[in-house]
Amino acid sequence: SGGTVSVTGDVVDLALGAGLNLKGAILTVSGGSASVGRGLALASGVSLTPTDPTPGILSTVTVGDIPGAAAVTPNGTRAYVTNRGSDSVSVLDTATHAVVASVTVGDVPFSVAITPNGTRAYVTNRGSGSVSVLDTATQTVLTTVTVGTNPSGVAFTPDGTRAYVVNATSDSVSGLDIRGRKGVAEIAVGARPVHAALSRD
Repeated sequence: SGGTVSVTGDVVDLALGAGLNLKGAILTVSGGSASVGRGLALASGVSLTPTDPTPGILSTVTVGDIPGAAAVTPNGTRAYVTNRGSDSVSVLDTATHAVVASVTVGDVPFSVAITPNGTRAYVTNRGSGSVSVLDTATQTVLTTVTVGTNPSGVAFTPDGTRAYVVNATSDSVSGLDIRGRKGVAEIAVGARPVHAALSRD
């Protein structure tokens, strides 16, 4: 069966001259060029001034069962979606909206985050108390690191050397060495932590 994810963009009304009006068009911008709807492409340098853009659905993509979290690489070319019901991560091409890979990970993948340099995706597996580390170039699992019980959110230091994983049931945060891909510390925190965020310093 499989679940779905919706890809959204701005829906706009455009007047392009010569009596040509596009109401409810989809505007996307990529690599210096703009595309409107599915049939009209405008070259780089053409100026558009849409009014009152509102969110709209570009496409609906079938992924694995019970899709949950999603993360996009820093260069914007790939999106990673956790599928909690099929123990996998779907990798989407953001330009074509196609699934380019499906990667098997641990039990009940809950959250996903991309390292600042875009080379790794960290997936927290709530059912197996682990983190799967994916290579974003090959779409393969490099290693699996054991953390606390029911790991949920994950965040990285700005320099990309450490990851911090919150463990909802063991009331702790696991610190991971990204270069060594291993756990380095477990810190006790309050009850049932779910999300993680780090300051820039």
